Amino acid sequence: NAGNLAQQASHYNINIDQTPPSTTDGSDSIWHNQGYALVLSPFDMLSGVSQTYYEINGNTPTISSPQGTIVSFPSTGNYSVEYFSTDVAGNAEQTRISSNSVLIDATKPVITVVSPVDEFVNPFEPLAFNFTAVDEHSGLSEVKAFFNGTQVESGGFVNLPIEFTYYNFTVFATDNVGNANAYFLNFSTALVLRGEDQIKVTPEVLQVNPGVLTAHVNFPQPFNGSAIINATLDGAPF
Repeated sequence: NAGNLAQQASHYNINIDQTPPSTTDGSDSIWHNQGYALVLSPFDMLSGVSQTYYEINGNTPTISSPQGTIVSFPSTGNYSVEYFSTDVAGNAEQTRISSNSVLIDATKPVITVVSPVDEFVNPFEPLAFNFTAVDEHSGLSEVKAFFNGTQVESGGFVNLPIEFTYYNFTVFATDNVGNANAYFLNFSTALVLRGEDQIKVTPEVLQVNPGVLTAHVNFPQPFNGSAIINATLDGAPF
């Protein structure tokens, strides 16, 4: 009643965050395929993480760099990742470099076949298998070759039956991160006949045009199921 005013105390909680975030990475120096992504793990116990910035292969990250905690890689290579995080209070950690290299293998193994490579093979000669596969990155996991469904090894050979037959030859190669490549060849037995002792065409002179030519074939050995696949006369098919 005397007009005296009571004073009321006010209390405010003021949180001070002067500690930057801390970010770690999951790099492991193990080969991965192109689908692999490096995970960055930022942590801030006070105001909380705001953003994480990163660059790959020697570029220093800034606040204009790509943002996020998932880092993907464009192609085969040996990568390093530099990154830092900021918190809600504006603190930024020092730039860090990935603890290990990030190894990406996005490349198929290379298959080289020396034999067989032709559309036709001579049935009177052994069919040799000569092939290699290499992978310059994660390394080869498996190489297999098959001749008509039967597994064969490079350096081996088979004796073919003396007859006209179709065959297939395949080589499969896989590297240590799952990239795969394959070589396929479909071919048949055939003979290239030259000279009058092996092939002769009659008549030697055509009296009319067009006329009929007959090819007389003399195989060097018995050849079952023979058929003329193609023939040329002075370079022209007939």
